[in-house]
Amino acid sequence: AQYDGDFQDTDWVDALAGVKFRAPLGSRVSILGRADVAGFGSNVTWNLEGDLAFLASQHWSLGAGWRYMDVDYDSGEGIERRQLDLAYSGPRVWFAYSW
Repeated sequence: AQYDGDFQDTDWVDALAGVKFRAPLGSRVSILGRADVAGFGSNVTWNLEGDLAFLASQHWSLGAGWRYMDVDYDSGEGIERRQLDLAYSGPRVWFAYSW
């Protein structure tokens, strides 16, 4: 599908609440998880993440996992209406440095 209309910006601010956890599977491997939900600016936005993390050295970690995020936003009426219904789902690979 192609959209031939004008580009329009939409901004909002949401209140966010969530939980995050880390479950060690040994001295170097952990399962990480996060879940959160937001609203008031959007109708509802929610996110789920799960990763397997490996401590490669004292400062470096690497991991892989999955993320699902869903955004539902609807504001205004008529020609001023802004609507966004978006879902993202997929794998991810990451690395992190900490000191």
